[in-house]
Amino acid sequence: MPRHSKSKVWPQTSKLKIYTRPVDIVLYTETDDRGHVQTNKKGWETFKATVILGTFPDNETFIEVPEKTLIWTCNITSRGRLSQIDYEGKIYSNENVTVLIHVI
Repeated sequence: MPRHSKSKVWPQTSKLKIYTRPVDIVLYTETDDRGHVQTNKKGWETFKATVILGTFPDNETFIEVPEKTLIWTCNITSRGRLSQIDYEGKIYSNENVTVLIHVI
């Protein structure tokens, strides 16, 4: 039996601005075959990540997300892999994503 993902989907249905701090890291990448984002950055396990399905530009201080876009809060493992991106039984594999690493 597969384990449940530690990613939490946001109940977001309207247009949204996610404000970033100068220390936060924005990545534009793709999920792997199993719905994980592989950053290969050791030492990020103390941080949280926000993953947005699709590619959205960083405007220096915020990322603007259109309505009905899927967004998750994810854990990061000690090897830099984010928890699986899934929603209602669907795994989002090989999808373009915008990742915001919240450096604390």
